[in-house]
Amino acid sequence: MESKSKKIKSLFEALLIPLIYVAALYVIQGLLESVVYIASLIINPNHAGIISYNANMLILILSFFGAFGLASLFVKKRFAVKLFVAKKFDIRLFLSSIILGLACYYFTAYLAFILFPSGKPPENAVLEELTFMTALAAIVAAPVCEEIVMRRFMIEACYSRKLSPLVFIVLSSLIFALMHDPGSGAYMTVTFFVGVVLAFCYHNSGIVLYVITAHSAFNALSFVMTYIDGSSYEAPIAEFVMETSDYFYFFASAVLIALVMFAFVKLGRRELK
Repeated sequence: MESKSKKIKSLFEALLIPLIYVAALYVIQGLLESVVYIASLIINPNHAGIISYNANMLILILSFFGAFGLASLFVKKRFAVKLFVAKKFDIRLFLSSIILGLACYYFTAYLAFILFPSGKPPENAVLEELTFMTALAAIVAAPVCEEIVMRRFMIEACYSRKLSPLVFIVLSSLIFALMHDPGSGAYMTVTFFVGVVLAFCYHNSGIVLYVITAHSAFNALSFVMTYIDGSSYEAPIAEFVMETSDYFYFFASAVLIALVMFAFVKLGRRELK
């Protein structure tokens, strides 16, 4: 009984950091939006409450880094962020991370359609408009903050408490999915799958730069596809599937993902034992 209660306590402590991050993200975002709203009332009452898209993106970026900073206060010193260790950095895994992010984009678009054929394609509200601030939020701020918190901080917290890697992979991916869009089954499925893949790769390498790169590549392709098609997030690819029922790209991307994960197993060397 004592051992079981100790494991539950360890699990709660491991979950504390990402939960603090998610809560802080929404609280900070809400506070900043309130400040901007009040400022708009004072400056221009005729346009009160109207916040530009770029202003919303700036609020989101500040919220990402603010929540990250707050969560970092609860991290042990030995888990301090190291993007990579020079002696252990592998350019092959870095390039594989880019391929992984791109392949995950295509695979999850098809996966969402296969699992939810009657529903609309998953969308990403961040990509409603294509601006520099959008790119900064989606390609830099979100991947950096989310991967360090969900992967780096959480997995090392699990390891220090001798919890199973499977616990970390599943729970970090679940939180990752819930924080994006808990109301959309398709989008949660997409983000949970991506979270599992990224967690697996971090588990085998211990270098957070790789998963940040993969996450950034995923979001960057979303950004590019939105620019090309004029639609948001994965809609261009999901529409293509519905029109052609050609699953070649789905299987090709699945093979690429499997190969990259295999590469992380063979080449990855954990930074912290």
